[in-house]
Amino acid sequence: MKIVKHMAIVASALVFSVACSNHSNEDENASEVTNDEAKDVNSDVMDGQKQTDAKHIVEIYGGSMCEVKMSEQAASHAVNAKTKEFAGMMIDDHSAMNTELAKLAAAEQITLQTDISDDAKKDIADMGELKGDKYDKEFLDKAVKKHKEAIDHAEALAKDGHSEQIKMFFTDALPKLQHHLTMAEAARDAVEKK
Repeated sequence: MKIVKHMAIVASALVFSVACSNHSNEDENASEVTNDEAKDVNSDVMDGQKQTDAKHIVEIYGGSMCEVKMSEQAASHAVNAKTKEFAGMMIDDHSAMNTELAKLAAAEQITLQTDISDDAKKDIADMGELKGDKYDKEFLDKAVKKHKEAIDHAEALAKDGHSEQIKMFFTDALPKLQHHLTMAEAARDAVEKK
Protein backbone atom coordinates (compact mmCIF):
# COMPACT_ATOMS: atom_id res chain seq x y z
CA MET A 1 0.00 0.00 0.00
CA LYS A 2 2.84 2.35 0.89
CA ILE A 3 4.49 1.79 -2.51
CA VAL A 4 1.20 2.48 -4.32
CA LYS A 5 0.77 5.75 -2.39
CA HIS A 6 4.35 6.76 -3.15
CA MET A 7 4.00 5.90 -6.82
CA ALA A 8 0.87 8.10 -6.95
CA ILE A 9 2.86 10.94 -5.40
CA VAL A 10 5.70 10.37 -7.88
CA ALA A 11 3.27 10.43 -10.80
CA SER A 12 1.64 13.61 -9.51
CA ALA A 13 5.02 15.26 -8.95
CA LEU A 14 6.23 14.35 -12.44
CA VAL A 15 3.07 15.78 -13.97
CA PHE A 16 3.57 18.93 -11.87
CA SER A 17 7.24 19.19 -12.87
CA VAL A 18 6.42 18.94 -16.55
CA ALA A 19 3.61 21.46 -16.13
CA CYS A 20 5.97 23.87 -14.37
CA SER A 21 8.60 23.52 -17.03
CA ASN A 22 5.97 24.39 -19.64
CA HIS A 23 4.79 27.35 -17.54
CA SER A 24 1.25 25.98 -17.52
CA ASN A 25 -1.04 26.71 -14.60
CA GLU A 26 -4.01 24.86 -16.03
CA ASP A 27 -3.99 22.03 -13.48
CA GLU A 28 -4.49 23.73 -10.16
CA ASN A 29 -5.58 20.42 -8.65
CA ALA A 30 -2.12 18.85 -8.87
CA SER A 31 -1.24 17.01 -5.68
CA GLU A 32 0.90 18.91 -3.24
CA VAL A 33 4.19 17.20 -2.44
CA THR A 34 6.05 18.43 0.62
CA ASN A 35 9.81 18.40 1.03
CA ASP A 36 9.57 15.41 3.41
CA GLU A 37 7.23 13.50 1.09
CA ALA A 38 9.59 14.06 -1.84
CA LYS A 39 12.50 12.72 0.22
CA ASP A 40 10.42 9.71 1.36
CA VAL A 41 9.31 8.84 -2.17
CA ASN A 42 12.86 9.12 -3.48
CA SER A 43 14.17 6.99 -0.59
CA ASP A 44 11.59 4.29 -1.32
CA VAL A 45 12.41 3.98 -5.02
CA MET A 46 16.15 4.74 -5.05
CA ASP A 47 19.27 3.59 -3.32
CA GLY A 48 22.96 4.41 -3.10
CA GLN A 49 24.33 7.46 -4.84
CA LYS A 50 21.09 8.13 -6.74
CA GLN A 51 19.24 8.44 -3.42
CA THR A 52 21.94 10.79 -2.10
CA ASP A 53 21.71 12.86 -5.28
CA ALA A 54 17.92 13.07 -4.92
CA LYS A 55 18.25 14.38 -1.35
CA HIS A 56 20.68 17.09 -2.49
CA ILE A 57 18.46 18.05 -5.44
CA VAL A 58 15.33 18.26 -3.27
CA GLU A 59 17.20 20.57 -0.87
CA ILE A 60 18.55 22.78 -3.66
CA TYR A 61 15.15 22.99 -5.34
CA GLY A 62 13.40 23.89 -2.08
CA GLY A 63 16.02 26.54 -1.30
CA SER A 64 15.79 27.95 -4.80
CA MET A 65 11.99 28.17 -4.65
CA CYS A 66 12.37 29.94 -1.30
CA GLU A 67 14.87 32.38 -2.86
CA VAL A 68 12.29 33.33 -5.47
CA LYS A 69 9.53 33.86 -2.88
CA MET A 70 11.83 35.90 -0.60
CA SER A 71 13.06 37.96 -3.53
CA GLU A 72 9.55 38.68 -4.78
CA GLN A 73 8.80 40.11 -1.36
CA ALA A 74 12.12 42.00 -1.25
CA ALA A 75 11.36 43.65 -4.58
CA SER A 76 8.64 45.65 -2.83
CA HIS A 77 9.91 45.74 0.79
CA ALA A 78 13.63 46.48 0.43
CA VAL A 79 14.85 50.06 0.77
CA ASN A 80 18.46 49.78 -0.41
CA ALA A 81 19.06 49.91 -4.19
CA LYS A 82 21.65 47.07 -4.05
CA THR A 83 19.17 44.90 -2.15
CA LYS A 84 16.45 45.54 -4.75
CA GLU A 85 18.90 44.86 -7.59
CA PHE A 86 19.96 41.60 -5.94
CA ALA A 87 16.32 40.59 -5.42
CA GLY A 88 15.57 41.15 -9.11
CA MET A 89 18.55 39.03 -10.12
CA MET A 90 17.38 36.24 -7.75
CA ILE A 91 13.88 36.21 -9.21
CA ASP A 92 15.22 35.90 -12.76
CA ASP A 93 18.09 33.50 -12.12
CA HIS A 94 16.37 31.18 -9.66
CA SER A 95 13.14 31.02 -11.66
CA ALA A 96 15.20 29.90 -14.67
CA MET A 97 17.20 27.48 -12.51
CA ASN A 98 14.00 25.98 -11.07
CA THR A 99 12.64 25.32 -14.55
CA GLU A 100 15.84 23.58 -15.62
CA LEU A 101 16.16 21.71 -12.32
CA ALA A 102 12.58 20.41 -12.67
CA LYS A 103 13.47 19.10 -16.14
CA LEU A 104 16.61 17.42 -14.78
CA ALA A 105 14.65 15.86 -11.91
CA ALA A 106 12.01 14.55 -14.29
CA ALA A 107 14.70 13.03 -16.54
CA GLU A 108 16.35 11.42 -13.50
CA GLN A 109 12.96 10.30 -12.10
CA ILE A 110 13.47 12.37 -8.93
CA THR A 111 10.36 13.62 -7.15
CA LEU A 112 10.45 17.29 -6.15
CA GLN A 113 8.30 19.20 -3.71
CA THR A 114 5.61 21.43 -5.18
CA ASP A 115 5.98 24.40 -2.84
CA ILE A 116 8.14 25.79 -0.07
CA SER A 117 7.61 24.44 3.44
CA ASP A 118 5.15 25.98 5.88
CA ASP A 119 8.12 26.99 8.06
CA ALA A 120 9.68 28.85 5.12
CA LYS A 121 6.35 30.56 4.40
CA LYS A 122 6.18 31.68 8.04
CA ASP A 123 9.79 32.93 7.96
CA ILE A 124 9.04 34.99 4.86
CA ALA A 125 5.84 36.38 6.42
CA ASP A 126 7.74 37.28 9.61
CA MET A 127 10.46 38.92 7.54
CA GLY A 128 7.78 41.00 5.81
CA GLU A 129 6.92 42.59 9.15
CA LEU A 130 10.39 44.19 9.34
CA LYS A 131 10.96 47.68 7.99
CA GLY A 132 13.82 49.61 6.41
CA ASP A 133 17.40 48.45 6.78
CA LYS A 134 16.32 45.74 9.27
CA TYR A 135 14.30 44.13 6.47
CA ASP A 136 17.17 44.41 3.98
CA LYS A 137 19.68 42.90 6.42
CA GLU A 138 17.39 39.98 7.31
CA PHE A 139 16.67 39.25 3.65
CA LEU A 140 20.36 39.37 2.74
CA ASP A 141 21.39 37.27 5.77
CA LYS A 142 18.92 34.59 4.64
CA ALA A 143 20.15 34.83 1.04
CA VAL A 144 23.78 34.37 2.16
CA LYS A 145 22.82 31.35 4.29
CA LYS A 146 20.72 29.75 1.53
CA HIS A 147 23.46 30.24 -1.07
CA LYS A 148 26.10 28.68 1.19
CA GLU A 149 23.81 25.67 1.65
CA ALA A 150 23.10 25.47 -2.10
CA ILE A 151 26.81 25.64 -2.91
CA ASP A 152 27.55 22.77 -0.51
CA HIS A 153 24.86 20.62 -2.18
CA ALA A 154 25.91 21.63 -5.70
CA GLU A 155 29.59 20.88 -5.01
CA ALA A 156 28.68 17.38 -3.81
CA LEU A 157 26.57 16.77 -6.92
CA ALA A 158 29.18 18.19 -9.32
CA LYS A 159 31.81 15.91 -7.80
CA ASP A 160 29.90 12.72 -6.96
CA GLY A 161 26.62 12.82 -8.91
CA HIS A 162 25.58 9.39 -10.19
CA SER A 163 25.07 10.58 -13.76
CA GLU A 164 27.07 12.80 -16.10
CA GLN A 165 23.92 14.89 -16.63
CA ILE A 166 23.77 15.71 -12.90
CA LYS A 167 27.50 16.37 -12.65
CA MET A 168 27.39 18.69 -15.66
CA PHE A 169 24.27 20.56 -14.50
CA PHE A 170 25.77 21.38 -11.10
CA THR A 171 29.26 22.07 -12.45
CA ASP A 172 27.60 24.69 -14.66
CA ALA A 173 25.39 26.00 -11.81
CA LEU A 174 28.20 26.47 -9.28
CA PRO A 175 29.72 29.69 -10.72
CA LYS A 176 26.30 31.37 -10.77
CA LEU A 177 25.56 30.29 -7.18
CA GLN A 178 28.99 31.52 -6.09
CA HIS A 179 28.35 34.83 -7.88
CA HIS A 180 25.01 35.12 -6.08
CA LEU A 181 26.76 34.55 -2.74
CA THR A 182 29.32 37.27 -3.52
CA MET A 183 26.54 39.68 -4.55
CA ALA A 184 24.49 38.91 -1.42
CA GLU A 185 27.50 39.48 0.83
CA ALA A 186 28.34 42.77 -0.94
CA ALA A 187 24.76 44.00 -0.66
CA ARG A 188 24.65 42.99 3.02
CA ASP A 189 27.93 44.84 3.64
CA ALA A 190 26.46 47.97 2.00
CA VAL A 191 23.42 47.81 4.30
CA GLU A 192 25.57 47.22 7.41
CA LYS A 193 27.80 50.22 6.60
CA LYS A 194 24.83 52.61 6.51
